Amino acid sequence: MTKEEFCHLKEIDKAKHLFVDKGWITLYQSNYDKSDVVNSSLTYCYFVSDSFYESCLSKHQSDIDRSEKSDITGENFTYKPFSKDGFEPLICYKLFNLKNGNESYIDISEELVGYFNLYEEIKSKQDRTYYYIEQGEKEEVIKVTEKEVTIKQKYLIEYLAIRKMNLVLWFNFETIAKYDKINCKDIKISDSEKGTNDIGDNYCINSLIRLVFCELQSWQEGKVILRHKNIEDIGCHYYRGQQNVDFIVDYDNETGKDIELSCKRVNENLFKVTIFRKEVLDKYYNDSTNYKVDGFHVTNKYFTLKIDNNNENYVAVLLVELSNLPYKEQLYWKSFNISPNSDMKFSNSYKKVMFEGCWNNESETADLFFKDKYKDFTKKWKNKFGWDLFKPLHENQKYAFESLHIISKNNNIDDFCKQILSLTLILIDSINDKELSTKIDYEEKDKSIGKLEKYIISFGYDETELITFLRRLQDLRSGITTAHRFSDRKSRTAKKAIKFFNINNDFSNLIEVSNRIFRDCIHTLNTLERYFLSE
Repeated sequence: MTKEEFCHLKEIDKAKHLFVDKGWITLYQSNYDKSDVVNSSLTYCYFVSDSFYESCLSKHQSDIDRSEKSDITGENFTYKPFSKDGFEPLICYKLFNLKNGNESYIDISEELVGYFNLYEEIKSKQDRTYYYIEQGEKEEVIKVTEKEVTIKQKYLIEYLAIRKMNLVLWFNFETIAKYDKINCKDIKISDSEKGTNDIGDNYCINSLIRLVFCELQSWQEGKVILRHKNIEDIGCHYYRGQQNVDFIVDYDNETGKDIELSCKRVNENLFKVTIFRKEVLDKYYNDSTNYKVDGFHVTNKYFTLKIDNNNENYVAVLLVELSNLPYKEQLYWKSFNISPNSDMKFSNSYKKVMFEGCWNNESETADLFFKDKYKDFTKKWKNKFGWDLFKPLHENQKYAFESLHIISKNNNIDDFCKQILSLTLILIDSINDKELSTKIDYEEKDKSIGKLEKYIISFGYDETELITFLRRLQDLRSGITTAHRFSDRKSRTAKKAIKFFNINNDFSNLIEVSNRIFRDCIHTLNTLERYFLSE
């Protein structure tokens, strides 16, 4: 054992730095190890008021016990929530002597838990985690195990500030070892049984090295104090939701700089328009279980943002509407904010719906129009014929419809493939094969598209254009997505589909292709509607 280990120099250094480790502070720690040498350590914390700060720092001994409780005093049985004036426990060590053995665990001050409204997950009394919940997301704040309690530093600092209390971290490190286990040459035995004090601005530490029979004992005891700050300086979590980001609303032709304004809801901001790249919506489309995107809103169970999603190349939002977003979400939108040009305005659909109240107005972009058209078509078909031409998606697959959108970036083959997979699921795999089989004569080789083709022919209609599109869409799905393993045969059909949809070899025109495919899907539904649903 080295001198550094025997004298606990690393532990003392950690103590002087408030036991901070990557944004976490140790509030409690207890260890006992008896192998070649005896090592024990104990750290726990409590509060001290400003008026008792100096007297607390003048001695290294603990001011209150780690199992501090309330007290009853005097002949009239006066209740005191804490036994010693000016001091208050933050954690409390509890030990119970039960018939089948002893049980111990650490309790956390309910005042702290209540202040942040922390959510507690319990595996056992000795294994608990407390979380701060914001917009459904969990952030770890306190972790409790049998031998250790840690807290995220920023939460502790805020709590100290709001309470105007200081945190005392008291500790005791002890090692007992035989001479042959340590290097005794560099270790100086204390002259006094009282040891020596090391006193700083916020700490007081006593060190003692002495002989105990035929062994050496190294003992360090002390405290370090974290002073509270002003709550006005560090901020309060209650106001996190009231922070507002500045967004670009215009361009200064004289300076060449963007003009930014806060999204705070004030009169002068009411009709300011902000413009965003279309990619801002990808996050929500790709998580359609939690978010819903349509032509006029992005919604989840925590917020609703009014948007104009009826433009092919950008998303427009009234500046003040962004104040409805949580601060983190505002920062996300900020990263897609761009300077508007004279052509970037609200769509006619948005004006009709949001400004004139015409809620039956149709969407303008091909993807949104198709989704509206599909829902309207399936409803009309079911009402007229009593059965579904396109079977409803299972609950587990509804995300495929909700996430449909024109891709926002060229060369984004991954997103393009997702859209193709979803469209083939909705328009081809969902064809009601079973119901069509009862209405036509078909052969064994006929699949869903073949049966739909014969159904259309049976009414004397021309199915060529419609069926060709569906077959090429299916070939595209088989050839470029991961729906099936690739083969020479699929290579031929894939090339035919790629040529049919005019896809560049380097996939540099996927936005244009995506747009065209949605328009072809609309044309397919319009054709079926003209054949079977028109009066």
